[in-house]
Amino acid sequence: EVEVKTGGYQAEYGRNTGGVVNVITKSGGNEFHGGVFGYYNDTGMRADLKNGDVANYATPDFSQEGDAQFLNSVTSKDNRQEYGFDLGGFIVKDKAWFFGAYDRVQVNQNLQTLDPTNEVTFGHEYPIDFTQNKYSGKLTLNLFQGTSIVGSVFSDSQTQEGALAQPPLSLDPTTYAGRRDTGGPDYGARLNQLFGSFGIFTFQYAQHRDRFATKPFGGDQPQIRDYTVSPTGASFVNYNGFGNVFGPTLNNESKRENFGGSFTAYVQNHEIKVGGDYQKDLTSGATYFTGGQRLRIRPCLQSGSSNCDLSQAPFYTNAAGDTLQVFYQHDLLANGTQNDFTVIPSSPFETPTRRYSGFVQDQWRVIPTLTVNAGLRYDNESFSGFSPDPAIGEFNAFSLTNQWAPRVGFTWDFIGDGTSKLYGSVGRFFFTLPTDLNVRVFTANSGVSTYNYDPTSTVQDPAAPRGQLFQGGSASGEPVDPGTKAAFQDEATIGVEKAIDPTLSIGLKGTYRTLGRTVEDRCDLDSTVAPSSCALFNPGGSGPAASGQYPSCNQSANPTDPTAGQCSSTGVAVGDAKRIFRGIELVARKQFTNTLWAQASFLYSSLRGNYSGAIREASGQTDPGINADFDYYQFAINGYGNLELDRPVQARIDAAYNTPFGLSLGAQFYVRSGLPISRLGFFNDFYPDLLYLDQRGSDGRTPTDYDLNLSMGYNLNVGPVTVTPQLYLYRVLDRQTATSMDPTFNPGGSFVTNPASPFYGQAGVQPGDGSCPATASAPCTDNPDYRKVNIRNAGRLMRVALKVTF
Repeated sequence: EVEVKTGGYQAEYGRNTGGVVNVITKSGGNEFHGGVFGYYNDTGMRADLKNGDVANYATPDFSQEGDAQFLNSVTSKDNRQEYGFDLGGFIVKDKAWFFGAYDRVQVNQNLQTLDPTNEVTFGHEYPIDFTQNKYSGKLTLNLFQGTSIVGSVFSDSQTQEGALAQPPLSLDPTTYAGRRDTGGPDYGARLNQLFGSFGIFTFQYAQHRDRFATKPFGGDQPQIRDYTVSPTGASFVNYNGFGNVFGPTLNNESKRENFGGSFTAYVQNHEIKVGGDYQKDLTSGATYFTGGQRLRIRPCLQSGSSNCDLSQAPFYTNAAGDTLQVFYQHDLLANGTQNDFTVIPSSPFETPTRRYSGFVQDQWRVIPTLTVNAGLRYDNESFSGFSPDPAIGEFNAFSLTNQWAPRVGFTWDFIGDGTSKLYGSVGRFFFTLPTDLNVRVFTANSGVSTYNYDPTSTVQDPAAPRGQLFQGGSASGEPVDPGTKAAFQDEATIGVEKAIDPTLSIGLKGTYRTLGRTVEDRCDLDSTVAPSSCALFNPGGSGPAASGQYPSCNQSANPTDPTAGQCSSTGVAVGDAKRIFRGIELVARKQFTNTLWAQASFLYSSLRGNYSGAIREASGQTDPGINADFDYYQFAINGYGNLELDRPVQARIDAAYNTPFGLSLGAQFYVRSGLPISRLGFFNDFYPDLLYLDQRGSDGRTPTDYDLNLSMGYNLNVGPVTVTPQLYLYRVLDRQTATSMDPTFNPGGSFVTNPASPFYGQAGVQPGDGSCPATASAPCTDNPDYRKVNIRNAGRLMRVALKVTF
């Protein structure tokens, strides 16, 4: 059984601002049941992928748009096989039952480069294999009258072998190939104890494990970056090793433990529930270089920082056959400070977050047709950082307390015969920051680069062209604005449902959600006055970082900006983070006969604001609390508008039909508005596309998205077993609708992006040059892929399956 709560849920559910999914897995019983199954599809069962290379700015509906081609972009050929079994039954009838299942998925892919600008890898295939070993198990014990224990385990472990580095920049497998293990097992146990008709006590323990462990095939070899060869589209060539394995993104594992308990009492017309939990989230890992270092070969150019002592510089013959004198850069990991550090083989981290909660709620049946729900939840959380220095180790980074979340709702059968329901709710919901924040902000990954004329020695040579470089990382991380509070969202819903007759029901629901507060960081502070250039804060808050009490620096690198790189004596305040959802949903369900059922839904909504949420949808960044939305004050200009997931109209129809001769048919059709498009401009080399040149989401939409899914199955009874062949057709219409078009108008920075300029944001304005007039059909841009498609829905796919059950 799968239960999805999309809003208005009670106080016992917390730590999120979205939906809640409850899954009750299968249990055994007093009879044995089970089966085997298999699914299959390959490249020949999938439609060809659409692709193009001609931009068409003149078609406002983008019906003839071309597709962007990126450096080393790839397409895939895959063969997917899935098979498994399940079995459930009893150990002792009426006392102990079991259920178990196993599911293996194998996907074999060959990735082929498409872009000819990389002459090293073009035309070569890079195999990659995915294997999933998924399993689940459940044990149910009925110990005594009113006492039961349930234990469960399930896993989504996956192994990926082959080309881990995408896109590969070399033909040497040691530079891109390896094994990556993700996912992991989950464990849970629950004790239920009944106290007659008065109440029930529940205690549960749950553990979740996850990992993102990267094991390069060339783990004992230092990566070599050769800067003496410059193939088209690259400034160096990699070979002889994978290089840096960055722990926060490539080499880590997580463990979540939760202890919770609750007691539900039934007192007259009240169902009162009191409970709470303790949860510890821990992420650990390490950053390292394969082979202990990364070696860079740099040519002696006899200028600037490449001015060598030619009497010591060795001669080197590169892959192109050129012989020249070079010097070497050795990249190493270090622990300490600029003047006092030690080289270490790896930089470990271990960052826990501890969370506590408590709640009380009451479901009060005021009269037989009216029920009122009221509850209050409290949460707090403490975030820890980690230093590889044993004298420091784990330390408390900051805490978010006083997360009070009141919630009230009601349900009223206004006709009183069970055919009607009027319902509503209001509540506050807090968001929990993942340990990604601890790892990325409150751990130290310091490095040191030494320079010499020896490819193996890592000792700094005083005669080398460059002096030793220390790149310090501070375990203390970014300072936190005083008074920073947890992120939350407020929600209100009102709805009505009515059964017109025993076979037809209609419902109408209105939803309003608004972001009350979020936690993010900014990095435009003057570090000579502020504690750091970056700080965690509440946008719109009263702390010194949020309110502009610290001076700000303009980090723009656009040469047309007269204040680029300058710091002001006064700060710039950051306004509130806003995300507002308004929606009206209409749902109709119809049981035409005992064998034909259908449901239709229609949602009219808007999603507006200046903050898309924990995932930065504009760029796909998934660093809640440290996304780029508020890094610089200029990003707020034109930043309020239609958010990236705004779809004003969404509709779908689902239907199922069981024929008299045993064939089952299913269909699902959907249609939805396209996604809003923005026009983005250059800020600096690190942020080439984060300025909104027009109001956010105001430059049209992607095409309307619609498609159809079909399924069919036939139950054939053969003695005690049922054999069911199945056929699935996904995306039958093969629309491959564009869901993203390149919005970067001038990532090269060749147009005016200074907010103070009277020409700021105007298409076709080039500094000191009027030769590029803007027209509606041919906007001036320095991006050849501007408004080309870069993401599409998948194409038509057929999958076959066979199930045998008893």
